[in-house]
Amino acid sequence: MRLDGDAYYLSLFTFQGLAPKTSYNPLFGPKVLTALVLNGFVVFYVVSFFRHPGKLLRVLGDLLTMRSGSKTGRAAKGMLGQLIRGWSFGTSGER
Repeated sequence: MRLDGDAYYLSLFTFQGLAPKTSYNPLFGPKVLTALVLNGFVVFYVVSFFRHPGKLLRVLGDLLTMRSGSKTGRAAKGMLGQLIRGWSFGTSGER
């Protein structure tokens, strides 16, 4: 593995959003890594909303209003905005 300056370290921060991930593992590529991260998000939020149903209502309320009262609501708005703008899995513009 070759580290090209700051590109490696900056790619480590892509796990936080819906941006395509950079894989440094030869066994799976960026699409598989992105799918794994998204599955992790889904499992986390399903368990969280199942344990605390009020959180789901707050997040849904945040999506319908201009102001977000919770960090999860702001993150959901950002992710929804990315999906609406036509986000894709590919790192080279592939769909």
